[in-house]
Amino acid sequence: MSDTSTPAIMADRLRHAWREALGREPEPGSDFFGSGGDSLLIARMVSRLRREGVAVGPKDVLLGRTFDGILQRLRPAPDARAGLPLADAGTAPLLPTQARWVANRFAEPDHFNLGWIFQLDERPEPGGIAEALRRLADRHEALRTAYDLASATARVLPEVPGEPLTVLEVEEAEAGSALAAQQRGHDLAKGVVLSAAWVPGPRLLQVIVHHLTLDGYSLAVLADDLEELLLDGRAGEPPAVQPRQHAAAVQRWLDGPQAAEAEAAWARLPWDRVSPVPVEKTGPATLPTMTTVSGTLEEAPAGADALLTAAAATAVMERFDLPALSVDAYHHARDEFGADLTRTIGYLQATYPIVFRAGDAATWWERAQEDLRRLPAQRFSFDALRFTGGRKALGDLPSSLVRMNFRGQFARLNERRSSRLRPAAQPPRGMRSPAQTEPYRLMLEGDVIDDALTFTIKFSTDHYAVSTIEGLVQRTLELLSGRAR
Repeated sequence: MSDTSTPAIMADRLRHAWREALGREPEPGSDFFGSGGDSLLIARMVSRLRREGVAVGPKDVLLGRTFDGILQRLRPAPDARAGLPLADAGTAPLLPTQARWVANRFAEPDHFNLGWIFQLDERPEPGGIAEALRRLADRHEALRTAYDLASATARVLPEVPGEPLTVLEVEEAEAGSALAAQQRGHDLAKGVVLSAAWVPGPRLLQVIVHHLTLDGYSLAVLADDLEELLLDGRAGEPPAVQPRQHAAAVQRWLDGPQAAEAEAAWARLPWDRVSPVPVEKTGPATLPTMTTVSGTLEEAPAGADALLTAAAATAVMERFDLPALSVDAYHHARDEFGADLTRTIGYLQATYPIVFRAGDAATWWERAQEDLRRLPAQRFSFDALRFTGGRKALGDLPSSLVRMNFRGQFARLNERRSSRLRPAAQPPRGMRSPAQTEPYRLMLEGDVIDDALTFTIKFSTDHYAVSTIEGLVQRTLELLSGRAR
């Protein structure tokens, strides 16, 4: 572990982690959020610092804010691995978002994956790749966990089942279709949730993990750890917290007084005004009918997450003449219960509803701020209360069938500019069943790329005309531009 005992070394560690997360050199007064930081990049920076032996948490970034302010809160740690007690071996309850995923009842549940295709400079032996994957699964329990969807339970296996690697001896022109064909090999009941394919000629390595096993942030952790194992041969320390430890902590929270307080706060939102967003057409809306419309602001406003969500909600309420709109927003849930989850692979992301009220367009942001202040501080609590612990609280609340995934600077995590295990030019294909239907009618997404804000709406042409969605995107960006002036 690196020595962090002097202020100069501590500052150097923070400067390096800042550059890695934000892609720019900090000044003493540089503001983390003003430099493009968000919750995902907080986790990235904290993870790097903890690996360097620095005792730091997301709250230190939130409260310190500037480079110097964060630096003053850092302290050396001889051992930064302070986790939660392990749950009993054997079966464990699902994490809140896993339970939500199961409740959606997707078509062909074994075929719903996240993954990457990497371009390798070296040409490792297949045996070395397979061994790296096995050691990766040894480190992360999520990669060797079986699921019983009927009983909503998980079971950690002693080792990854079967052979995780397939070698494809195909030409580069055939690699894309050959890799896509590997997407259907997962088996949740048997714990086959990790798979990989190696194409030696063009040196392409595809790594696919079932979505029930991990969230998008976990992909960056997986890539970091696989690079160490595959290219550097280092085993590293296991994460401080495994998913079943976190699941046990959620269960303890559900049995405590804070759960009842959060349940009452969620129930007080103005649900009586919420209804589904109307559709223009009533086709089956399967996956092949999904498409997107996007628009961009050249400069992302400060606080883009809340602003974009509120502006998009306002545009939808105006277009469909709705008195209120519930938007299911994502919460990355990497700082719950005081545990170090920054290096954990798991489906830790949670979803929580924001109920926005319609009103005078001139005061949309002031009204939205009031709506945001009504939310409980523990955003993970909604999924926990509604989908886990056998409580099934909040289960009859209406939904507008709208989702917001503000990814912010997530693209920076996936660029891996300084890494040797780099994303290939071609992304994975066929990662979900064509028979699947989306649980939402409107899926809103926000990305910050090179300081510009891109807003995207994903929708089915079985439900809406493209011109309708183009109008929603344009109106959302108009509202944001008005705030920026």
